[in-house]
Amino acid sequence: MIRHNEMEDDIYDNQSHRQLLQNRKKRSRAAFSHAQVYELERRFAAQKYLSGPERADLARGLKLTETQVKIWFQNRRYTIRL
Repeated sequence: MIRHNEMEDDIYDNQSHRQLLQNRKKRSRAAFSHAQVYELERRFAAQKYLSGPERADLARGLKLTETQVKIWFQNRRYTIRL
């Protein structure tokens, strides 16, 4: 059985968590240029998966982060499954 103090602690924890989430700023969506999308699509057509060094080289060449390239490839692979 939960004691009254534990219930109050749970309520406080939930309120603190909710407040923390509200204070975070949502990251804006990355807008890729036509040239970046063209190169990403060209590379995807040739190769569905990239190694770490390949991803780093492509990201550097397109002036994107490795994470942006990784997520783009993940999303693109998902769309061909649908």
